[in-house]
Amino acid sequence: MQVRQAELAKKYGIYGFCYHYYWFAGRKLLERPITQMLSNPQVDIPFCICWANENWTRRWDGAEDDVLLAQVHCARTDLDFIEEVIALFQDPRYIHVDGHPLLIVYRVNLLPEPSETALRWRDRCRELGLPEPYLVAAQTFGIKDPRPFGFDAAVEFPPHNLNPHEITNDVTLYNKEFSGRVFCYDSVVDRAVTSTEPYPHFRCVFPGWDNEARKPGKGHVYLGATPRLYGQWLDKVCRETAARPNAAERLVFVNAWNEWAEGAHLEPDRRFGYAYLRATGETLNKFRGTKEARNTAGRDEHHAPHPTVSSDQRSTGTETLQIRRKIVVVSHDAHPMGAQYLALNIARELAESFGCEVHMIVLGAGSLQSEFAKFATVHSLAGQAPNGAVAVALANNLHTDGVDDAIVNTTASGGFVETLSNAGISLISLVHELPQLIERYGLQPQVAAIAHYAEKVVFPAERVRNGFVQFAELPSEKTVIRPQGLYKKNKIRGEDEIQAARAQLRQRLELTADTEIIIGVGYGDHRKGLDLFVDIGVELMSPPRGNISQ
Repeated sequence: MQVRQAELAKKYGIYGFCYHYYWFAGRKLLERPITQMLSNPQVDIPFCICWANENWTRRWDGAEDDVLLAQVHCARTDLDFIEEVIALFQDPRYIHVDGHPLLIVYRVNLLPEPSETALRWRDRCRELGLPEPYLVAAQTFGIKDPRPFGFDAAVEFPPHNLNPHEITNDVTLYNKEFSGRVFCYDSVVDRAVTSTEPYPHFRCVFPGWDNEARKPGKGHVYLGATPRLYGQWLDKVCRETAARPNAAERLVFVNAWNEWAEGAHLEPDRRFGYAYLRATGETLNKFRGTKEARNTAGRDEHHAPHPTVSSDQRSTGTETLQIRRKIVVVSHDAHPMGAQYLALNIARELAESFGCEVHMIVLGAGSLQSEFAKFATVHSLAGQAPNGAVAVALANNLHTDGVDDAIVNTTASGGFVETLSNAGISLISLVHELPQLIERYGLQPQVAAIAHYAEKVVFPAERVRNGFVQFAELPSEKTVIRPQGLYKKNKIRGEDEIQAARAQLRQRLELTADTEIIIGVGYGDHRKGLDLFVDIGVELMSPPRGNISQ
């Protein structure tokens, strides 16, 4: 699970995880994620910890009543704690700031003598010949300036210390006993201000908040949270962070990766799917390849990490943000035909809307290569065998350069999927051809290769899928039915606009209001059934079909 979480986070530009660390005078709770992290080098993502140094209570909200396990803060436990976490600091994946391991304390004001605690931690690390920790105070429960506590920096921990617009009295409450509070998420985004603190200060955003599960009938809810608004907020704090002079302190946090009990999670769910992760990646792509934004580190609540924004860099938490995703699009040739225009527009959308670095592999010749080059680096394999030495070298070089994913357009490109897969590149195939075309062009080997090597096979309709499986067995879990080729945005939305557009078309063609109009949409090629469309039109206009215009 943690390996998969790390892969998913990195795919969307998240640099690392910050795990909540539950340590009570030598006793650890919920330690399994950290234990597994240390024992499994395949969890390939940087991490740090936030010591949850408050009492363990039944209410989960920091209240001191009904204590299940109390914290003990004294000189002895200070030393015990730092010696406990030094093993984490020495893990090569642990996040450092300017060479110092990053350590966050959730409630620094609960330490009886925080400045003395900080000094003990620094002294002990120096005695062991290790770099001092970079100490960060979470801005919770009224904590602001970290300097009086002897700490180096502060990190926001929303929803703490926010000034949101309350709308409790403006919403319909189905629980008449509800005594909690409802706030407007939009107001948080609107009121997000630039940090002007005279100390290092890390910004933090959250994708949503609803802790009713922990405090039934008394929770705090931020209504109206959406991936779009979250992305706007994240963009604001990234832009501010990118402008900071000290590159080592360009960190942004997100609360959280998987705080399901408080409605704060980037992990996919049934409502928004991957939209929050996508918003994260799209926002970070704006800073790709610059010396501006730096990575972030997230917090982990109980089971896995609350992330930060991110960077591709692995060495420390302070490297330049280089998160531009690289992807391959394969077209069987570059002739100006329907499928090739689809490949062109896939490349355009990936480059312009998603900020990807696109590599277009063209298996045959054609005049569209110059158009492909506007949005992608074009690699021509015209005249080369798709599994020959040149093709194999190209796929291997692309994977070495950071390409992990490919979109292979049309069945005719299926001869290259084995080469991509063998190079370690994961791929999906877009299949448009009906069985008659597969037989006419002898594409049965390509069909078999696609069925075997593709992670997913996308068909525009069930009929196309049913034709494909006549030639090769395809597991249902690999099958995706989605419309394809609709790359021009429809400006007409809503029933009123649709009716108005129909009326304008009838008026332009001088047709009566009750005239039925049948429109054929597609590339003007006999393979697309243009002749059949004309035949059907002629048949429909024959009496007694009525007043029908084509």
